[in-house]
Amino acid sequence: MTPIHPIVGRDQFFVLYQTLRLSDTMCCQLSLLYQATMTEMSSLQNLLAPQLRALGEQLAMMPKPPVPPSDRYERGNPSPLRKQIPVKQGWAQQKRPEVNIPQRAVPQISLPPYSSNTFPSKSIKAPPKPGSNSIPGAESRPEAEAALRKINKDGTFLVRDSSRKTTTHPYVLMVLYKDKVYNIQIRYQEQDQTYLLGTGLKGKEDFSSVAHIIDYFQRTPLLLIDGKDRGSRNQCVLKYAAGNIK
Repeated sequence: MTPIHPIVGRDQFFVLYQTLRLSDTMCCQLSLLYQATMTEMSSLQNLLAPQLRALGEQLAMMPKPPVPPSDRYERGNPSPLRKQIPVKQGWAQQKRPEVNIPQRAVPQISLPPYSSNTFPSKSIKAPPKPGSNSIPGAESRPEAEAALRKINKDGTFLVRDSSRKTTTHPYVLMVLYKDKVYNIQIRYQEQDQTYLLGTGLKGKEDFSSVAHIIDYFQRTPLLLIDGKDRGSRNQCVLKYAAGNIK
Protein backbone atom coordinates (compact mmCIF):
# COMPACT_ATOMS: atom_id res chain seq x y z
CA MET A 1 0.00 0.00 0.00
CA THR A 2 1.22 3.46 -0.95
CA PRO A 3 2.17 5.47 2.08
CA ILE A 4 0.21 8.66 2.72
CA HIS A 5 2.02 11.94 2.54
CA PRO A 6 2.53 13.29 6.08
CA ILE A 7 1.05 16.75 5.17
CA VAL A 8 -2.14 15.38 3.46
CA GLY A 9 -4.55 13.62 5.77
CA ARG A 10 -6.31 10.37 5.07
CA ASP A 11 -9.74 11.94 4.46
CA GLN A 12 -8.37 14.61 2.17
CA PHE A 13 -6.50 12.04 0.15
CA PHE A 14 -9.68 10.00 -0.29
CA VAL A 15 -11.60 13.01 -1.54
CA LEU A 16 -8.87 13.87 -4.02
CA TYR A 17 -8.82 10.29 -5.28
CA GLN A 18 -12.57 10.26 -5.88
CA THR A 19 -12.35 13.59 -7.74
CA LEU A 20 -9.66 12.31 -10.09
CA ARG A 21 -11.59 9.12 -10.72
CA LEU A 22 -14.75 11.10 -11.55
CA SER A 23 -12.80 13.33 -13.93
CA ASP A 24 -11.50 10.33 -15.81
CA THR A 25 -15.02 8.97 -16.16
CA MET A 26 -16.35 12.25 -17.52
CA CYS A 27 -13.51 12.50 -20.03
CA CYS A 28 -14.35 9.05 -21.31
CA GLN A 29 -18.02 9.91 -21.68
CA LEU A 30 -17.22 13.15 -23.57
CA SER A 31 -14.93 11.26 -25.91
CA LEU A 32 -17.63 8.72 -26.69
CA LEU A 33 -20.18 11.51 -27.26
CA TYR A 34 -17.83 13.31 -29.69
CA GLN A 35 -17.24 10.13 -31.67
CA ALA A 36 -21.00 9.46 -31.92
CA THR A 37 -21.64 13.04 -33.12
CA MET A 38 -19.01 12.86 -35.81
CA THR A 39 -20.40 9.53 -36.97
CA GLU A 40 -23.92 10.98 -37.27
CA MET A 41 -22.66 14.04 -39.17
CA SER A 42 -20.76 11.86 -41.60
CA SER A 43 -23.80 9.71 -42.26
CA LEU A 44 -25.98 12.82 -42.70
CA GLN A 45 -23.48 14.28 -45.19
CA ASN A 46 -23.45 11.07 -47.17
CA LEU A 47 -27.25 11.09 -47.19
CA LEU A 48 -27.66 14.72 -48.39
CA ALA A 49 -24.81 14.81 -50.90
CA PRO A 50 -26.76 13.24 -53.81
CA GLN A 51 -29.74 15.54 -53.26
CA LEU A 52 -27.57 18.67 -53.16
CA ARG A 53 -25.75 17.54 -56.32
CA ALA A 54 -29.05 17.07 -58.16
CA LEU A 55 -30.33 20.48 -57.05
CA GLY A 56 -27.18 22.16 -58.38
CA GLU A 57 -27.60 20.46 -61.77
CA GLN A 58 -31.20 21.67 -61.99
CA LEU A 59 -30.19 25.26 -61.25
CA ALA A 60 -27.50 25.13 -63.93
CA MET A 61 -30.03 23.95 -66.54
CA MET A 62 -32.53 26.78 -65.81
CA PRO A 63 -32.60 29.61 -68.48
CA LYS A 64 -31.15 32.97 -67.50
CA PRO A 65 -33.35 36.12 -67.64
CA PRO A 66 -32.87 38.41 -70.67
CA VAL A 67 -30.55 41.40 -70.29
CA PRO A 68 -31.88 44.87 -71.37
CA PRO A 69 -30.33 46.17 -74.61
CA SER A 70 -28.67 49.20 -73.01
CA ASP A 71 -27.08 47.14 -70.28
CA ARG A 72 -26.05 44.51 -72.82
CA TYR A 73 -24.28 47.15 -74.91
CA GLU A 74 -22.50 48.67 -71.95
CA ARG A 75 -21.45 45.27 -70.66
CA GLY A 76 -20.08 44.26 -74.06
CA ASN A 77 -18.51 47.63 -74.89
CA PRO A 78 -17.87 49.55 -71.69
CA SER A 79 -17.33 53.25 -72.46
CA PRO A 80 -16.01 55.76 -69.93
CA LEU A 81 -18.36 58.53 -71.07
CA ARG A 82 -21.86 58.56 -72.45
CA LYS A 83 -22.51 60.16 -75.76
CA GLN A 84 -24.08 63.55 -75.36
CA ILE A 85 -26.86 64.65 -77.64
CA PRO A 86 -25.65 67.62 -79.65
CA VAL A 87 -27.61 70.80 -79.14
CA LYS A 88 -28.39 72.93 -82.11
CA GLN A 89 -26.88 76.37 -81.99
CA GLY A 90 -30.05 78.04 -83.10
CA TRP A 91 -31.99 76.86 -80.03
CA ALA A 92 -29.83 78.73 -77.52
CA GLN A 93 -30.12 81.98 -79.41
CA GLN A 94 -33.89 81.87 -79.81
CA LYS A 95 -35.78 84.01 -77.31
CA ARG A 96 -39.42 84.35 -76.53
CA PRO A 97 -40.84 87.42 -78.27
CA GLU A 98 -41.56 90.24 -75.86
CA VAL A 99 -45.13 91.47 -75.70
CA ASN A 100 -45.54 95.14 -74.99
CA ILE A 101 -48.60 95.58 -72.80
CA PRO A 102 -49.83 99.15 -72.77
CA GLN A 103 -49.88 100.54 -69.25
CA ARG A 104 -52.88 102.47 -68.10
CA ALA A 105 -52.10 105.98 -67.06
CA VAL A 106 -52.73 106.72 -63.40
CA PRO A 107 -54.84 109.84 -63.00
CA GLN A 108 -53.21 112.52 -60.94
CA ILE A 109 -55.38 114.15 -58.30
CA SER A 110 -54.82 117.83 -58.12
CA LEU A 111 -55.39 119.31 -54.69
CA PRO A 112 -56.21 122.96 -54.20
CA PRO A 113 -53.59 125.03 -52.43
CA TYR A 114 -53.94 124.92 -48.67
CA SER A 115 -55.44 127.94 -47.08
CA SER A 116 -56.79 128.75 -43.70
CA ASN A 117 -60.13 129.50 -45.36
CA THR A 118 -60.39 126.03 -46.93
CA PHE A 119 -62.08 124.61 -43.83
CA PRO A 120 -64.29 127.24 -42.27
CA SER A 121 -63.90 127.40 -38.54
CA LYS A 122 -66.92 126.70 -36.38
CA SER A 123 -68.30 129.88 -35.05
CA ILE A 124 -68.88 129.84 -31.31
CA LYS A 125 -72.02 131.57 -30.33
CA ALA A 126 -71.68 133.58 -27.15
CA PRO A 127 -74.26 132.87 -24.48
CA PRO A 128 -76.93 135.51 -24.00
CA LYS A 129 -76.72 137.96 -21.15
CA PRO A 130 -78.29 136.89 -17.85
CA GLY A 131 -80.74 139.82 -17.95
CA SER A 132 -82.32 140.72 -14.60
CA ASN A 133 -80.79 140.11 -11.16
CA SER A 134 -77.28 140.92 -12.42
CA ILE A 135 -74.90 143.76 -11.58
CA PRO A 136 -73.86 145.92 -14.55
CA GLY A 137 -70.11 146.37 -14.53
CA ALA A 138 -69.52 144.07 -11.53
CA GLU A 139 -66.56 142.23 -13.05
CA SER A 140 -64.70 141.46 -9.82
CA ARG A 141 -65.66 139.17 -7.01
CA PRO A 142 -65.14 141.75 -4.22
CA GLU A 143 -67.52 144.23 -5.87
CA ALA A 144 -70.26 141.58 -6.13
CA GLU A 145 -69.74 140.48 -2.53
CA ALA A 146 -69.98 144.09 -1.36
CA ALA A 147 -73.35 144.40 -3.09
CA LEU A 148 -74.59 141.32 -1.19
CA ARG A 149 -73.38 142.71 2.11
CA LYS A 150 -75.40 145.87 1.60
CA ILE A 151 -78.65 143.90 1.89
CA ASN A 152 -77.13 141.37 4.34
CA LYS A 153 -80.09 138.98 4.48
CA ASP A 154 -80.23 135.20 4.05
CA GLY A 155 -81.19 134.37 0.47
CA THR A 156 -79.65 137.50 -1.07
CA PHE A 157 -78.24 136.65 -4.52
CA LEU A 158 -76.84 138.08 -7.74
CA VAL A 159 -75.28 136.88 -11.03
CA ARG A 160 -71.85 138.19 -12.03
CA ASP A 161 -69.40 137.48 -14.84
CA SER A 162 -67.12 134.50 -14.26
CA SER A 163 -63.42 135.12 -13.72
CA ARG A 164 -62.68 132.38 -16.25
CA LYS A 165 -64.26 134.45 -19.03
CA THR A 166 -64.95 131.43 -21.24
CA THR A 167 -67.98 130.46 -23.29
CA THR A 168 -68.57 127.26 -21.30
CA HIS A 169 -68.27 129.05 -17.91
CA PRO A 170 -69.82 132.50 -18.48
CA TYR A 171 -71.42 133.41 -15.10
CA VAL A 172 -71.38 132.75 -11.36
CA LEU A 173 -74.38 132.75 -9.02
CA MET A 174 -73.50 134.31 -5.61
CA VAL A 175 -75.74 133.59 -2.60
CA LEU A 176 -75.49 135.03 0.91
CA TYR A 177 -76.63 132.68 3.71
CA LYS A 178 -75.75 132.85 7.42
CA ASP A 179 -73.13 135.54 6.87
CA LYS A 180 -71.30 133.37 4.29
CA VAL A 181 -71.11 133.96 0.54
CA TYR A 182 -71.42 130.91 -1.74
CA ASN A 183 -70.18 131.02 -5.36
CA ILE A 184 -71.93 128.55 -7.69
CA GLN A 185 -70.70 128.19 -11.28
CA ILE A 186 -73.17 128.55 -14.13
CA ARG A 187 -72.11 126.46 -17.14
CA TYR A 188 -73.26 126.83 -20.73
CA GLN A 189 -73.67 123.97 -23.22
CA GLU A 190 -73.31 125.10 -26.80
CA GLN A 191 -74.69 121.87 -28.34
CA ASP A 192 -78.22 122.35 -27.03
CA GLN A 193 -77.79 125.96 -25.84
CA THR A 194 -78.77 125.25 -22.26
CA TYR A 195 -77.45 126.26 -18.83
CA LEU A 196 -76.43 124.03 -15.93
CA LEU A 197 -75.79 124.99 -12.34
CA GLY A 198 -72.78 123.70 -10.38
CA THR A 199 -70.27 121.05 -11.40
CA GLY A 200 -72.90 118.61 -12.61
CA LEU A 201 -71.41 115.70 -10.62
CA LYS A 202 -74.64 115.01 -8.71
CA GLY A 203 -77.49 115.03 -11.19
CA LYS A 204 -78.07 117.21 -14.24
CA GLU A 205 -80.66 119.96 -14.35
CA ASP A 206 -80.52 122.09 -17.47
CA PHE A 207 -82.28 125.39 -17.98
CA SER A 208 -83.08 127.44 -21.04
CA SER A 209 -81.79 130.71 -19.55
CA VAL A 210 -80.24 132.24 -16.44
CA ALA A 211 -83.59 133.84 -15.61
CA HIS A 212 -85.08 130.34 -15.62
CA ILE A 213 -82.47 129.24 -13.04
CA ILE A 214 -83.32 132.12 -10.72
CA ASP A 215 -87.07 131.60 -11.10
CA TYR A 216 -86.71 127.87 -10.34
CA PHE A 217 -84.66 128.32 -7.15
CA GLN A 218 -86.91 131.08 -5.89
CA ARG A 219 -89.47 128.29 -5.43
CA THR A 220 -87.11 125.34 -4.76
CA PRO A 221 -84.39 125.24 -2.04
CA LEU A 222 -80.86 125.47 -3.43
CA LEU A 223 -78.19 123.18 -1.97
CA LEU A 224 -75.21 125.17 -0.68
CA ILE A 225 -71.86 123.38 -0.17
CA ASP A 226 -68.87 125.01 1.48
CA GLY A 227 -65.72 124.62 -0.59
CA LYS A 228 -63.54 124.39 2.50
CA ASP A 229 -65.86 122.10 4.48
CA ARG A 230 -67.49 119.54 2.17
CA GLY A 231 -69.38 117.97 5.05
CA SER A 232 -71.55 121.04 5.69
CA ARG A 233 -74.87 121.12 3.85
CA ASN A 234 -77.24 124.11 3.79
CA GLN A 235 -80.33 124.91 1.78
CA CYS A 236 -82.09 128.16 1.03
CA VAL A 237 -84.30 129.77 -1.62
CA LEU A 238 -83.35 132.87 -3.57
CA LYS A 239 -85.24 135.83 -2.02
CA TYR A 240 -83.50 139.18 -2.43
CA ALA A 241 -81.89 140.30 -5.65
CA ALA A 242 -78.77 142.41 -5.08
CA GLY A 243 -78.53 143.41 -8.76
CA ASN A 244 -80.54 145.92 -10.76
CA ILE A 245 -83.81 144.50 -12.00
CA LYS A 246 -84.41 145.62 -15.58
